Formats: sequence, C-alpha cells, structure tokens
Amino acid sequence: MKIVHIYVTEDDASQTIVCTVKLVDNQVKFTGQSGKYYKEALQDNGIYLLDEGEHKYLYPKDGLEFMEALSTHYRGSKVRASDVITIPD
Repeated sequence: MKIVHIYVTEDDASQTIVCTVKLVDNQVKFTGQSGKYYKEALQDNGIYLLDEGEHKYLYPKDGLEFMEALSTHYRGSKVRASDVITIPD
C-alpha cells in the first residue's frame, strides 16, 4: 500500500500527523483528524503543477500521480507532506 502523511508543526516544534492519504485499489482515501478538511480542499482546488511547460491540476482521482505531488504542494514550515511511502498490505 502507498501512503503519504501530512504533518502540522506545533508551537513547541513537534510534528503531528493530521492526515494520512492512502492509495487503496487505485483510489485515494483520506484518514485522520483532519482528513475530511484536506479531502474537501484538494477535491475542490486540486494541486497546480507546471510540468514541462504545461500547466495542469491534479486531483485525488489522479491516484498515485496526485499523491506524489503532495510533498511539493505541502512543503512549508507549518504544514508538510511526506514523500510516498510503500508499506506492506
């Protein structure tokens, strides 16, 4: 299974996983305390990419390509996403 963790940095510099994005049967699923928030925001707005001169948006329906883009979309000091992690099913 492939997953991505979305972390929030707390005031004391600790990090908390607030959402886990999973690829299950080629469908992206959001879980965790803020999973619903991230799902709604990303389904509505997508992730903007400039790919080889082409402007495009990725949405959860785009599966693994969408998950790979999360780490570039959420890369700030307060909110960040991990790279795609492969875990045994």
